[in-house]
Amino acid sequence: MRAAAQEVPPWYIWLVLSLIAVLAHGDDVPRLASITVRYSDQPIDLIPPFDPDIFAYTAFLDYSVPSCRVEPRAASSSDVVEHPTADIQVARGGEQIVTVVAALSGEESVRQPYKLTIKRMIGTETALKGLKMGSALTLAPPFDPQTREYAVAVPLGDDAVSVFYQPSDVGQYIEVDSYPQQPTTRRRLQLYRASPPVSRGEEQHKFVEGQFPIDLGMTRRILIRIQSAGPAKSTSTYTVTLSRPQCPDKRPLFDPEKRRCFDSCNEGYFSDPDTNRCEQCNVFCRRCTSILDCLACYRDDDDYTYALSPKGDGSCRRAVRHVADEYQWVIVPLAILLVVLVMVGLFGFLFFFMRWRKRQIWEQYYEDDDEEELLDYYPDHRDAVALASG
Repeated sequence: MRAAAQEVPPWYIWLVLSLIAVLAHGDDVPRLASITVRYSDQPIDLIPPFDPDIFAYTAFLDYSVPSCRVEPRAASSSDVVEHPTADIQVARGGEQIVTVVAALSGEESVRQPYKLTIKRMIGTETALKGLKMGSALTLAPPFDPQTREYAVAVPLGDDAVSVFYQPSDVGQYIEVDSYPQQPTTRRRLQLYRASPPVSRGEEQHKFVEGQFPIDLGMTRRILIRIQSAGPAKSTSTYTVTLSRPQCPDKRPLFDPEKRRCFDSCNEGYFSDPDTNRCEQCNVFCRRCTSILDCLACYRDDDDYTYALSPKGDGSCRRAVRHVADEYQWVIVPLAILLVVLVMVGLFGFLFFFMRWRKRQIWEQYYEDDDEEELLDYYPDHRDAVALASG
């Protein structure tokens, strides 16, 4: 019996006594508002995430991280927090147990310990910390770091799938690839696109997104290869198999805009027999039989006119519609009428100007001459002579 009692660790007895104190004091038991574990400015995740009513946690240091510090915060300013102030050194592959205690000020017997088990990676780990799918898709079976094979049923309306993976060590090297679709098609789909890490506040290891296209009636295998952070460079591979159904025989054509199956394509699309999809016609083309064969362009509107491109590539040209083009049948006759009126006005002006000028000349040179004398010199200008004489 004595040997058995000596095997019980002291922290376990302390935890039992603390729980008894919690039950005895009820709502007066102190709590912590938060516990933060850091190495320099790098956060270290707690498992599970911190909750004031959960009293045991585990934290994993990366292979390259030699130590950490614990920063607790009391829920009340009157509470006292006891915790190690120095950095906690952890050997590779080793662990350290740290206890943080919240106590009521002035009542040392009312204490609430929080136990932290801090472990450090050994450097040979090749498991992922997390793996999930986007668009509310689920893995089968549910993710477990030790399970390497998964299957995902892709809905008929999804042309692409997002895969989110989370490393367990920042030093791990992760390569993501995918096999060609089975059976292969001639659709020019993007094979893989990696996005920046998906950040959700302070996290030790962030999720990274990969996007993978998949056609109707196809399967695609996604490979996630992990190389360990240590010098041994161990490797392992996770496989995710995507499967997408085909459109039914009664509605064999998939519309990518409406993300549903139909028996015919809408205007602006043509049916591709190789992929059973409604593919979009070329630029500004309204009806076509293929991407290179346009039958009709967009209808002209108030702003633009459309015509087949002379390149013969199945596209249409768009030109800005001018007011002069739309009302040409009115503008041209009005312009001709305006020219005629200007010419008539000009000739009329010249006619009356010449008469006025002739009168001025007669008045200037012959204002003192007698009418009869003028008529002797200008017998053919009797009217002008009479006008000049007044």
